[in-house]
Amino acid sequence: MLKNLANEKSQQYLQSVYKQLSDHWELPEKDWEENILAVVIIEVSNEGNIKYIYFEKPSVNIEFNFYVERALNKSNPLQCIHLKEIMSVSFFVFVLSLDKFKK
Repeated sequence: MLKNLANEKSQQYLQSVYKQLSDHWELPEKDWEENILAVVIIEVSNEGNIKYIYFEKPSVNIEFNFYVERALNKSNPLQCIHLKEIMSVSFFVFVLSLDKFKK
């Protein structure tokens, strides 16, 4: 039962992070490649500060990578939560694609 509760809290936390990122996701209108994406790893402190951003698989489009990092920086700090209470890790992997955060 506790494991399910922790899992539910971690899912809620990740959903709030996703919302925060989508609120700051801004791309200029232009002809972007259709399948553009970047895989990003971030480390988050218990206070919600993004301590580390690493592009595990950057997009081939440098401009797209800039907007990915910009959305992360504008979202910082993330929701403050004691991550160790609900998750065993403080690293998250995000796959950000052109259509992922379309408004």
